Amino acid sequence: MKNISFTLSIYLLLLSLVSAVTFAFVNIDNIEKKTTSDVFLEVTIEEGDSIWALFADYKEKHNLSYDQFIQWVDAHNQTNLAKLYPGERLFLPVHQKDLEQIKVYASSEGN
Repeated sequence: MKNISFTLSIYLLLLSLVSAVTFAFVNIDNIEKKTTSDVFLEVTIEEGDSIWALFADYKEKHNLSYDQFIQWVDAHNQTNLAKLYPGERLFLPVHQKDLEQIKVYASSEGN
């Protein structure tokens, strides 16, 4: 009986250890979370820019309606979208990785 209890204890200990290691590896992404600037496009506002113009300029790089675009930009930036100022920086719902793929394709066209 002691032998079975000991063996069961060892199995439970090993199972706990494997679970803990697996949990640590699964959650490693949460530890190294990327910031908004690592994931999304950041633009610098120029004279005459408007939120409507930004929506139109990047329409092909996102799949949001105008209202969804406004809500996203408002939620991820600390600014008044009704009046944008030159030099102000905004994050837009355009993924950096998508832009990098476009740059690679564009630069390889000339080869």
